[in-house]
Amino acid sequence: VDEIRDAIPNLLKSLEILSIAVFSLEFCLRFWCCVEFKSFVTTNTPHWQARIRFLFWPTSVIDLLAIIPYWIQMIIRKSPVGFL
Repeated sequence: VDEIRDAIPNLLKSLEILSIAVFSLEFCLRFWCCVEFKSFVTTNTPHWQARIRFLFWPTSVIDLLAIIPYWIQMIIRKSPVGFL
């Protein structure tokens, strides 16, 4: 029973890291490719402007709200500043 109890947290942590990594990669790829979608591009729209539109698209905001807490937590853990 002790072995199972000790194995489950590691399994869950590994699953969390894998999920966040895949979801973050997917978001970054959509951010990079959004210039190809007509929803974000009009005639002669610069790529940076299309990407800004993408970031403020409701589904993109929801996706960011889902992954940002994990990355903030990782940054705070790695921070050399004591109060963080």
